[in-house]
Amino acid sequence: MLGIANPIQTFAESSSTQQDINAEINQLEKTYGFETVDLNDSTETINPTELEFDTTEEFEEFVKGLQEEDEVEVNEEILISEDEEYTGRMQTFATTKNGSKLLSWWAPIQNGKIILGSYKNIRIKYKYKYKLVNKKPQFVSVSEYDSYLTGINLEVDWLHKDGKKSFSKKNSTKDTANITVEDIYVLGVIVAGHPIGFKWNGSWKRSLTLKKEK
Repeated sequence: MLGIANPIQTFAESSSTQQDINAEINQLEKTYGFETVDLNDSTETINPTELEFDTTEEFEEFVKGLQEEDEVEVNEEILISEDEEYTGRMQTFATTKNGSKLLSWWAPIQNGKIILGSYKNIRIKYKYKYKLVNKKPQFVSVSEYDSYLTGINLEVDWLHKDGKKSFSKKNSTKDTANITVEDIYVLGVIVAGHPIGFKWNGSWKRSLTLKKEK
């Protein structure tokens, strides 16, 4: 005789699987600090993507990759030349100069294969001057932050919120600006066959050093 599936048993197994997935996702929320979102909620702006994870463990590795990449901090340099007005004669006041910089770096997230191949970008404007004593450049201000993702196979949205900076010394006083932008990752995925939306806070860090041309 052919076996006939018990519809009650099948429903119970499906319900149990859904409950197990929900429990695992809830645990990941607590561990990594993200928020789940109902993709059917018309008040949310998270669009589903083509990213699929067979298990919650695969999705966890993806989230860990995003967070680990956020922790990477790299210093870049700006070469600047001393203004002609400073040569040959003593100046009473230092002249403030304006500049802008796009900090851009390759930041792929790998989970067995490359799922997210992206560049992270931070755009800033800054002011600097030469110190009258030693003729070395130093930051006056950093402002007008913006940040965004670009790249290939880009499935994650990045919503810019805020930016902040501090100054430090690498070779001379206030020659280095330490920049942090704080934003929200937004992503709609399928985990173990269940469509789920996610939002979590992220931060990117970069430092920028003024270096006098020789």
